[in-house]
Amino acid sequence: VFDALEAMDADAPVLHPEVNSYIGLPKPLEKPSNIFVKDTWSKGNIDEGFSLSEVIVENTFTTPRVHQAYLETHSCLVWIDQQDRVQVWTSSKVPYAVREQLSHALGLPLERIRLNPVQIGGDFGGKGSAMDVPLSYFLAVRASRPVKMVMDYIEEFMAGNPRHAAVVQLKTGLKQDGTIVAHQARVIFTAAPMAVSNQLLA
Repeated sequence: VFDALEAMDADAPVLHPEVNSYIGLPKPLEKPSNIFVKDTWSKGNIDEGFSLSEVIVENTFTTPRVHQAYLETHSCLVWIDQQDRVQVWTSSKVPYAVREQLSHALGLPLERIRLNPVQIGGDFGGKGSAMDVPLSYFLAVRASRPVKMVMDYIEEFMAGNPRHAAVVQLKTGLKQDGTIVAHQARVIFTAAPMAVSNQLLA
C-alpha cells in the first residue's frame, strides 16, 4: 500500500494490525486500520454556509515527501556521567519527548536520563525525533567515553525526518461579490508507515 487514499479504503490491507499496542498512539482505535489519527475542527454551520453559497470552488493539491533543507544538520552528544546518568545534548525541539522515547527504548528510568537542550537552528518540522541519539548512547556505553555525532547532508537526506506527503482537498463557498461564506479543508498526511487523516472544517 503506497497511496494514502488507497490505504484508507475499508478493504485495504492493515499495515500495522498491532497498532493499539504502540507507545505514543494518541488514543486507542476501535478497530485497527491504516488511519491512526483523525482530528476535526469546526466553526459555524458548514452545511448552511454551502447552501447560501452562489459560487463553489473545489480543488485538490498534492505535495510530495520532501526534506526541510535546514542548514544545521542533526547532531548530538551522549555521555554516561560518574553517577551513571545518561547526559544528552541534542538538536531537538522536543527534549522531553526524546527523553521519554529513550526511556522506553533503552529500558532506563526517566530519572537516569538528562536532556540538555541546545539551539537547533532550522527545524520546520524535521527535528522532533531521537534520530542518532540511541546509536550514540550504545557507542558511549561501549567506549566508556562521550560520543558526538553530526550528520552530513548525505546522511540527512538518507535518514532525516522529512515533511510528510499530503493530499489537500479544499472547498470554498462564496457570494457573487467574493464574500466567503463557507470553507472546508480535508488534509490527509502520509505518515510513514501509516496514513493519517486530518480534517479541518471552518
